[in-house]
Amino acid sequence: MLSQKNRPQTGDTQNTYKDGDGGVDATASRDRDALPHPDDNARQEDFPEAAVCSPSPVASSIVSSVASDVPRFPGLILEATAFNRQQLVHAGAPQVALAGRSNVGKSSLINALAGRKALAKVSATPGKTRSINYYRLRDAEAFLVDLPGYGYAKCSHEERQKWGELLQFYFCNTPGLRSVAVLLDARLSPQKADKELMAYAAGLGLPTLAVFTKADKCGKKELAATLHAWEPLIGKESQVITSARSRTGLDALEQRLTRLLLA
Repeated sequence: MLSQKNRPQTGDTQNTYKDGDGGVDATASRDRDALPHPDDNARQEDFPEAAVCSPSPVASSIVSSVASDVPRFPGLILEATAFNRQQLVHAGAPQVALAGRSNVGKSSLINALAGRKALAKVSATPGKTRSINYYRLRDAEAFLVDLPGYGYAKCSHEERQKWGELLQFYFCNTPGLRSVAVLLDARLSPQKADKELMAYAAGLGLPTLAVFTKADKCGKKELAATLHAWEPLIGKESQVITSARSRTGLDALEQRLTRLLLA
């Protein structure tokens, strides 16, 4: 499995993954060195070692507050798509990775951020995103990087293994990666695969931003229960509540992403 000790840590982060008691989950940092499996029955052995982690000047923390002078998030342009290591690009450019379960609404959120209906293809079948997609900010050499979803994708063992190798290589060989935005369904309690991804990112010294999606589809009590369940794991300052349909929270998310990418 991928060894995390070869990737230098960049100091304390405000949003280090925590255990259920509020303390740092040292076991997660040391031993959970495999990405979530692309289906519900995640297995670490399906992710063989892809590459030795190289130094990455990631941000030391997620910004806990956003000043009023932060510019609005620029438009997005799909610039590149990668299905293998050779097609990965812009390793040194500032970028934030978007990760989440196959049905969490990543494509819809990307379209909402861009103000376009079909920039990212929205499918009724979860798991259609099977590549790493680079969306460039229109007026900057900075990127939102859409990663393949995990959790419901129906594919062969061989294809899942290829995804795992590609994602591990991306995480460990992208010095410009500043944060991982983990998209979470606001209607669901913490899921195993989501917690494993956050632990994996924390073990690499990567800050995470929890982006709750589909807030329009749950009531206030349901949303409050979800946030309460996640709070011991991620804290309050590293989360944004959004809805692509109602545009709830998109301004706040635009500001957070802009600050991470352009600061």
